[in-house]
Amino acid sequence: MYVRKIDTSSTNGEGCAESEKSVLTVLNSSQLIVHSPCIPYIPELGEKVGVYAAILLQQLHYWIQKDCGKKKDGKIWIHNSYEAWSKQLRCSLSNIRKIVAKLEKEDLIETKALRAKYGDTTKWYTVNYEALKSLG
Repeated sequence: MYVRKIDTSSTNGEGCAESEKSVLTVLNSSQLIVHSPCIPYIPELGEKVGVYAAILLQQLHYWIQKDCGKKKDGKIWIHNSYEAWSKQLRCSLSNIRKIVAKLEKEDLIETKALRAKYGDTTKWYTVNYEALKSLG
């Protein structure tokens, strides 16, 4: 397993636990996701969805584990701008847009504007663990 430790400090900070004590355990999660504070690259997942898509999924899972974000509909939703994802993954903005679109199309992530009724179109993300589980 290849593990690449990167800066994980750029998130929205809203409701984000300051310590490691607040970790969400995701039941029935896929064996392809690692519960770790760094971003591991798992070749099996990378072969199925692509290298950067696998890394973005892992980073999103990391923020969900830390219980950062909003709880709605029984899920934890995280928001990051494309710029924040780009910084975390060391990837261009155009690639981040393509990766997010690909993961949405493959139903591996869900996205939603949680505050749309207030005119806020910020995109929030969560992992679709059921779809991920079906990958292996």
